[in-house]
Amino acid sequence: EDHSQLLLHAKAAFEKYVPANHFHDYATAFGDVNGDGINDFVTFIGDPHYNDNGVENLKVAVFLGKSDNTFIFSE
Repeated sequence: EDHSQLLLHAKAAFEKYVPANHFHDYATAFGDVNGDGINDFVTFIGDPHYNDNGVENLKVAVFLGKSDNTFIFSE
């Protein structure tokens, strides 16, 4: 699957599981995190750019890929 499609699926999953936060595509990485041969992604919850207010409390979010090209949040 091409990168733009992966980003669309990743954004949809992110918005479903953490709707109060903004998806940052530039701070998202794809790869097979759990070794099942399916693309997963990791990203930040919070603003990865440190703004004028100082460093935010960032969290790393891991989403595991499913065979139907969707992702589930790994808590």
